[in-house]
Amino acid sequence: FELKKYIENNKDIDFDGIFVATKGNLKENKCLKRIKSNPKLQPFYKIIAQEYVRDYQRICPWLRCIMIGGSMASDGIGTGEDIDLNFIVQDGFKYTSYLLAVLLSLKYSLKYGKDFWWRYVICVNVIWEEHQVHPFKRQDGQIAFELLNAKPIFNKGYFNQMISNNKWLKDWFPQIFQSDEEEKIIDHGEQNGFFASFIEFLSRKFLISL
Repeated sequence: FELKKYIENNKDIDFDGIFVATKGNLKENKCLKRIKSNPKLQPFYKIIAQEYVRDYQRICPWLRCIMIGGSMASDGIGTGEDIDLNFIVQDGFKYTSYLLAVLLSLKYSLKYGKDFWWRYVICVNVIWEEHQVHPFKRQDGQIAFELLNAKPIFNKGYFNQMISNNKWLKDWFPQIFQSDEEEKIIDHGEQNGFFASFIEFLSRKFLISL
């Protein structure tokens, strides 16, 4: 009741009795368009995301976790929007991992670009190193909201452990500790194939010393 009263009296928020949105979005039907397009796009987007993650885990042996973010995580995909992914990697491999992630994303732009108006298909939203997330160095509302929406697509066990190591999230969204998503999660399985081991050798030998 108190929340509804606050929303109704907040001049920066639009509320039509059912949906809540930032000012102007309901009037322009942006939210309603996303609600209608999301069910049609989610299955296609999930196939692409899972395919990308499987490819990436084969070439990145220091990968710890990948989460879906953005509009795909919040179930509000609009036509032509990209797939936002958040990564957690081993300490010392942030920029190597970013390079591999961007290079691999080019393959998906070529393969699926026509369905995304020839824009980026995969967006490497953020890459955190392990020391930055256990617990998070930043502990503000923006990070809390990012984690509330995040859906692990690779190594859910690691994601759950990371969340449990950030008790400060209770001050923002206590429900984050009650979430039990049944999304299809890619198991971390066999990650250290020949190519991944070769990439790791090159990275340790040449990139880490830079």
